[in-house]
Amino acid sequence: MLCEIFANHFSFERISEWGKGLYFRKPFTRDSLEISSIKDGIVTVECRLGSHIDEFVANLRKFFIPYSNLYGVKAVKVEFNQFAITMDEQNAGRILQLFHRSCDMSNALLEKELQEYDSSRDHAKFLKKNYRKKVVIQKVRDFQKDADFTIVDKNKQAEWENCKNDYSNCVIDYTILWAQYMEYLIAKHDKKVSDVWDITSHYADIDGISCSIHECAVGILSSVWKYGEELRVQHNARYGYEGNGVINPLLLVRLV
Repeated sequence: MLCEIFANHFSFERISEWGKGLYFRKPFTRDSLEISSIKDGIVTVECRLGSHIDEFVANLRKFFIPYSNLYGVKAVKVEFNQFAITMDEQNAGRILQLFHRSCDMSNALLEKELQEYDSSRDHAKFLKKNYRKKVVIQKVRDFQKDADFTIVDKNKQAEWENCKNDYSNCVIDYTILWAQYMEYLIAKHDKKVSDVWDITSHYADIDGISCSIHECAVGILSSVWKYGEELRVQHNARYGYEGNGVINPLLLVRLV
């Protein structure tokens, strides 16, 4: 019996310097308990950083072991992972199960909070990006009100009109917006085609075009647009080609 009493004995040492709690230590061991409050027979115990959960729970159960000098309280309250667990004689044997359940619930709440944060952040970024896109596109289209874009000469106007009938709407819409975007930057910011052709090809893609649509637009603009020859040279140079016509990278991939 003396061994049982000694094994479950805690001695009061001091009021904790960092939390004004009551500090208890088990003789000749590193086991300790910090009690932050005692009210109506319910003891609130603080779980300190670095405590091993099995050892901590084993010490909590000593509040309900008759041979312990901690015995006699109605319940012990402790917080795990944002959840408060109240332990009494009825659930003392289930305290580890309750702890693991609180961990699962805490992880689920944290995951939900992270998802909500990511969703709200992504949504805010999407709204900001979409707003900026609308503003820029409106500026571009306001700049070129009288025509789709600047045709290289009058003889090419008929060719451009035929293209509108021969190609799908998505090809024509992308071609017009891309050319307008380049003309806008050339006029407003004193840029060259070589400076803006690549980046504007992405900015003008507001509907998610395919590579083939982009290549169609290059072919059309190379033939009928005022700056078409410069665009053709830049496009071909990307693939190391300096000859006539417009290189089709899709065919190059297939040949390789």
